[in-house]
Amino acid sequence: MKYALMVVGALVLGIGAGFWFAERTVVPLAPATSPVPTASGTPSAASTEEAGSPAAPGMPEESAKTEPQRGSVVVYEEVSVAASSRVLDLSGRGYTGSLKAEVRLLQDLEVLNLSGNAFTGLPAEVGQLTKLRVLNPSNNQFTGLPLELGNLQNLEVLDLRGNQNIATVDLEQIRARLPVGVSVLR
Repeated sequence: MKYALMVVGALVLGIGAGFWFAERTVVPLAPATSPVPTASGTPSAASTEEAGSPAAPGMPEESAKTEPQRGSVVVYEEVSVAASSRVLDLSGRGYTGSLKAEVRLLQDLEVLNLSGNAFTGLPAEVGQLTKLRVLNPSNNQFTGLPLELGNLQNLEVLDLRGNQNIATVDLEQIRARLPVGVSVLR
C-alpha cells in the first residue's frame, strides 16, 4: 500500500516517469527508458531518468527514512540511483567536491550530466563507465581531470565549458586516448 501511495502521490505531484528520491531512498516509478539524443546530441528530457530530486511534499514520513533499495548506488552523499541507470542528471544542484568512487558501479550509464554545480573534481572511476557517450561537467570548478577519462572509448561528447582551471596538459593526454571524432567542448 505504501508503494502505491508513493506512485500515486508522485504522479499527482507531477514528478512523472523516472525516480523519486528522498534521504538515500530510491523508489522506481517507471521502467528505465533509453536516452533519445536530440539534434544537439543530448538526450531529450522525456527520455532521461532524473536523480537526486528533493523529497516530494506530503509523502509518508516512514518512506523518507529507509535505506537505499537493493540494486541502488550512492553516487553523492545522500543521492542514490538505480544501478541500471542509463542517464544520471545532477545538474544545477549546487553540489561541491566530487562524486563517490561507487559511480563505477553504474555500468549501463550512457549520459552523465554534472553541469552547473561547484564540483572540483571527478573520481578516476568515471573512466570505468565503458558505455558512457556524453560526459557534461560544464560550469563547475574543476581543477583537473583524471587521465582515466581517456578509457571512455564510446564517448561522443565531453563538455568542459565553464571550467577555467583545467590543465591543458591533462586534457591533451586524455584527448590523445579518446576515439577520433569525440567532440570536446571547451
